[in-house]
Amino acid sequence: MLDFCDSCDWNVYTKRPNSLNYISCSSGGNSCFYAQVVEPMQAVEKLTFSTPQLKGATTAINAILKTVRFNTPAGLELCFLRVEGGVMLAWVKQDGPIEGEAVTPYSDPKSIRKALGLKKPKPKAKK
Repeated sequence: MLDFCDSCDWNVYTKRPNSLNYISCSSGGNSCFYAQVVEPMQAVEKLTFSTPQLKGATTAINAILKTVRFNTPAGLELCFLRVEGGVMLAWVKQDGPIEGEAVTPYSDPKSIRKALGLKKPKPKAKK
């Protein structure tokens, strides 16, 4: 289902009973997308941005994602969420309602970290 969450934003509900049991996506934005790593269609010797090592890593990551999907909860899809410091994997419900109390990618970083159980990212080392 590669079109799931093609251009979506994630939403976490924090004020409903059992609300943290799922995250939903809503149309628009780009903070939620299907968990699949893509690679160039064919190997071109001169590509410096896609080496054999990266091709192997891509294959391995996708094999892991395929294994994770063997136990997909009903009505959910495995997606990457863009968050402060990187991306995270989450089971996401498509086209959930956006309620006023939802934490979204546009909420303040502290609320996002709390809703998703994330630590504050470490600053990148200077080169």
